[in-house]
Amino acid sequence: MLANANPWVLAGIAIGMQWVAAIPAVLLQSEQFYDAWGSLTFVTTTLLSTVSLIRGYESFSEAVALSPRAIVALTMVLLWSLRLGSFLIGRMMRDGKDRRFDKLKTNTRRFVVAWTLQGVWVSLDAVPAWILAHATLLTK
Repeated sequence: MLANANPWVLAGIAIGMQWVAAIPAVLLQSEQFYDAWGSLTFVTTTLLSTVSLIRGYESFSEAVALSPRAIVALTMVLLWSLRLGSFLIGRMMRDGKDRRFDKLKTNTRRFVVAWTLQGVWVSLDAVPAWILAHATLLTK
């Protein structure tokens, strides 16, 4: 699967990861790990895209030489997601809660929609880098 991790597959993984995390969040009515899980989803899907790109070549150095734009784009998505995630997780730890979820977490349907939209948001933000990596493999 990794050798063919196209953007549609990665988007499906991103949304699927959110649904998996939504189960305990809904049961506990807790937003405590929402931001951390969003960051983990960015990192996971981008690493899958990176591994897919690298596996399409003989070596990492060949992948970097033949697709520097894809490597740079994927690296920037990783750095951005780690920076954003550390900020959001720090805020959650400092404040103890996220007031955006005060009304959402008591309504199962709305809370699941919030988790689903996070998967869509991850996909829309990262898709340019994923497409670049996938297109690089298609033109190889």
